Amino acid sequence: MKPLISDKRRRVSVLPWPARKLADLEGAGPYDALLASVGYEPRSRAIAEGLGELPGETVAVEFQHPRPRSYEESLEWFEKQNVEINQEWDERFLPWLLDWLKRIAARHEEARVAIDVSSMNRPRIAAVVQAIGEMPSDARIVIDLLYAPSCYSPPKKLPDGVLTLRPVSAYLSGQLRSQASPVALVGLGYEPHRAAGVFDSLEIRRVIAYVPVGPHRDFHDTVLEANQGLLGGPEEHLEVDYEVLDPFDCVVRLDGRVHGLLQAGDVPALVPLGPKIFALSACLVAAMHHPHVSVWRASFDKDELALKRRADEWACGITLALAPALPSADEAEVADASPA
Repeated sequence: MKPLISDKRRRVSVLPWPARKLADLEGAGPYDALLASVGYEPRSRAIAEGLGELPGETVAVEFQHPRPRSYEESLEWFEKQNVEINQEWDERFLPWLLDWLKRIAARHEEARVAIDVSSMNRPRIAAVVQAIGEMPSDARIVIDLLYAPSCYSPPKKLPDGVLTLRPVSAYLSGQLRSQASPVALVGLGYEPHRAAGVFDSLEIRRVIAYVPVGPHRDFHDTVLEANQGLLGGPEEHLEVDYEVLDPFDCVVRLDGRVHGLLQAGDVPALVPLGPKIFALSACLVAAMHHPHVSVWRASFDKDELALKRRADEWACGITLALAPALPSADEAEVADASPA
């Protein structure tokens, strides 16, 4: 397992994907392939619907969980579009995805793929990032990681039970260093007391709180109100706003913060609690600094209720472009001097 960075054999470029309305998404392509999820929330198919005509290589991966009616509706929609339905979930998802991306890249001079993370859980998002990092160095592929924010709805009451905190994947579990100071970079959500619970569980004194700013002001205000247990406590924590619709800017600033902490001898622990787009940003940054940065997942497991979220009118994302490394000046001179 290696970091998601450029090296002597390959180039990795992280590029902005300008936010646009779902109604204008059809012009974002054309794509050679699309990866979606069969989710219980209607927004699991919002990106696919917005793209209009789907690529021939379109796959929708299911989840292994109880299926409410909304899940069956999503499954029926994908089946009507003649989309391949895949059941490679949990630990089987990563090797399947890596093989799928390799096959797509091998079929095209420069493949273009869309991956919708809107309805993915955090381990699946981490697997997407790891699979991209493990692509062969000779692959030429452009991957748009897309996200449809959900409509605003008031937060639900958290379930009774124990908050489970674990690394989001083995790849992003980090590497502890002795006598180093841990710092939590927490992406806040609007579930009351969840961030404060994470803070207590990790026993970390320093927190940098990332506050999502979405298209609706009510969302930002609700996030601040829900996290008063953390933000209004006796400890002073740094608050940083980030725009949900601009994940490229979030990745750039998060990467700079993590780099500074590592240079200072600290151990950054990323805890994405809020919108899935922050989870994607956190996994990308941790992969860039692998194995020195961890990403944590906080959940109530089976006690947590599934929410039937609908997509708002927007789509946003971030682009990763992989290509073989350009030859060095010395290598280029040798190539030019070689007989034809």
